[in-house]
Amino acid sequence: MMPNIFYLWKPAVEIAILWVVIYHILLFFEGTRAVYVLRGIVVILVAFFIFQRLNLEVLEWLSTKLFATSVIAILIIFHPEIRQGLARLGQRHLFAAPLREEELEVVLKEIAKAAENLAKDKIGALITLEKND
Repeated sequence: MMPNIFYLWKPAVEIAILWVVIYHILLFFEGTRAVYVLRGIVVILVAFFIFQRLNLEVLEWLSTKLFATSVIAILIIFHPEIRQGLARLGQRHLFAAPLREEELEVVLKEIAKAAENLAKDKIGALITLEKND
């Protein structure tokens, strides 16, 4: 009896989905203080697995409690960032590509043209560009 093709592709699909999710989480945290917290969580997890492998019951128990407490603390500390991230997740396409160089040049020319028109009419203005946009 031949194995079902789904069972052969299932691990590859799961790995691909996890890779995309972790990649987007890292992109979201890039340049924020959350990177250091993420590193701390990774250290706690690695220590937990080491304690588990070495059968160090007290240290395993302590790291379990520390990890559970840190998850709650992260939710409280990073509430604004989490809310912003969820809002951004709803706004953008998952596989959206960044602007190509030609498109970027068009945008920059339009901004320069607008600034020239404002300067010609002696009108002051603030032009802001959002980070990574």
